[in-house]
Amino acid sequence: MRDVRTPKIKKPAYRQAKPSFGIFEVVPIVYLYNIEFCLLNGHLFEYRLSSLNLRNLKCILPTCRAKALQKKMVTGVYEDKAKLIVPHNHGRGDDAEKKKQMFLYIVTRKLQCDKDTNFKSIYEEICEIDPAIRDIISLRSVIFEVCRNYTTYEPPTFEQLYKDIQTDIMYKLQFTLNGKQFYQNWFSSGDSKAMLFANPDIVEELSSSQLLYVDASFKIDTSNQVKFQLVTVLMWISDSYYPAMFILINKKTRGIYEKIFQYIHDILAPKLRPAEIVTDFEANLYHVLSKVYEKASVGGSVFYYTQNLYKKVCVLNLCKNLETNSYLRHFYHMLLMLPLLPVVTISDVWNTLLSQAKDSEMYQLMKPLFDHVKAEWMEKVTPDLFGCHRLENRINENVLAPFKKLRDLLVVPRRNCKISSSSTSLVQVVERLIELENFLQMVYTDQTKKYHPKDLSSTQKKNVLRAWQYIETHPKININTFFSKVLGYIKCMENQLWIWGLYRYTGDFDDDLVSATDFKIVVEEPNIISEEASTEETVVTVHCQGTEEHSVMVVDPPDGQVAEGIMIEDGSFLLQDTEVSCESVQQTILSYSSDA
Repeated sequence: MRDVRTPKIKKPAYRQAKPSFGIFEVVPIVYLYNIEFCLLNGHLFEYRLSSLNLRNLKCILPTCRAKALQKKMVTGVYEDKAKLIVPHNHGRGDDAEKKKQMFLYIVTRKLQCDKDTNFKSIYEEICEIDPAIRDIISLRSVIFEVCRNYTTYEPPTFEQLYKDIQTDIMYKLQFTLNGKQFYQNWFSSGDSKAMLFANPDIVEELSSSQLLYVDASFKIDTSNQVKFQLVTVLMWISDSYYPAMFILINKKTRGIYEKIFQYIHDILAPKLRPAEIVTDFEANLYHVLSKVYEKASVGGSVFYYTQNLYKKVCVLNLCKNLETNSYLRHFYHMLLMLPLLPVVTISDVWNTLLSQAKDSEMYQLMKPLFDHVKAEWMEKVTPDLFGCHRLENRINENVLAPFKKLRDLLVVPRRNCKISSSSTSLVQVVERLIELENFLQMVYTDQTKKYHPKDLSSTQKKNVLRAWQYIETHPKININTFFSKVLGYIKCMENQLWIWGLYRYTGDFDDDLVSATDFKIVVEEPNIISEEASTEETVVTVHCQGTEEHSVMVVDPPDGQVAEGIMIEDGSFLLQDTEVSCESVQQTILSYSSDA
């Protein structure tokens, strides 16, 4: 039997660099798109994660494991030298080689953030900025080099990503497109785990903001193995909200929230001391924000109230009825109007709606929804907490624009996928957040561009303000008139539910709302109403479609008495005393009671 022998292939001998350790000067280098590298002993390094008082540096070549450590002197300021702890496996390159390495790094980063990257368009775009690239490396070589070193990794669970987030394999999630550290810290409290992402430069720049919006209700479709919630902290700047911090969290407990926001308060944003925070009515989040930012006025948004009622409608399988039955829809819209009313009138309007609903043929269909509003909102949260009358920031939905951009980023890539998927992976979510951060920087720094286009809610918000002004200037108010003025805003909130991923919601309904018993009302100076309006009675009339009876509330500001009754045939009112006091109309702030 003949032996078959393969020819011996002589392996090429790679030139190994002479190992060198020690402390060397760090020379920053800024290349295309303001991406910063550094030069250390003639070798290019990229910035890696910072922890405690050290920042890691790694050789820019993916095949080299050289590392160095750079000490931090103060926040955001590092020494101009670093200690090389792992040597290189290659020699120093010339200027052309260094430019090639930086170019390949940029193309690789773009590929990591966009799977549909067009190599030719990127190559031509960069060559227009730096024509020398065309002479250094060809397009064909670019494709070969990038694809050869490109790797993908998808953690199967949230817990696995939590374990891997600080390793080199997750580098693409740790930094923004221009090289700023995006991953900030991780947190754990029992079974709850969370990861915080933010651009510290942006946070520092916006720390003078006096208004925050904290959202923990944005829904992202994921697989059954990956369950998490996105919590977003937005800062108010130039008449719009800027999403500055993002938290991925698997279980929303009070313990995990305390660790996250205490870290933000003490370390990430020590200068951030807002006067007002608008957030969800979720109990754990509400309590922690009130405790950590004890000098800030914390209040829930009208939009969260809308979300809660709509999710309850979906859980009750009333979505189709809501879309096809005008009578049900009218009562539903009237319920959504409650937070916009003066606090003193909410209970009376609620009682009237409930009474008229009981007289209708649709009551059995609507009863679970009315029971939910009564138990969770009227009795647990109470009108003093969820009423937003004359609190403009709590109806200000300029927050929608950045979330719409994020939703677009999450949806568009799926359309380009050959295999359709109804869920988004954790890695894709963080990649989209990085893209959003990059987009926002371009929008807010380019003077030729507007911030965010005004959406429909901005116009409808003005109608709410006009309706509030109408109440102050008209002593006799028909609630239908008020309802007609704010109905456009209510419908606008409904239409924007799809942005939060809640249209025809199919998930669990486990909202744990804040309880008013944990807070005390601190009354400040009352709002000054015009003398003409203050000397007359205020009449609020409640009327629902299909009914002939008008229920009336009369508020007499001088003595603080409120009465309710029915309009009789001759146009006069048959009134009954109530225990409601006009004191609730005064401007109030909510103070967290830690011993409750």
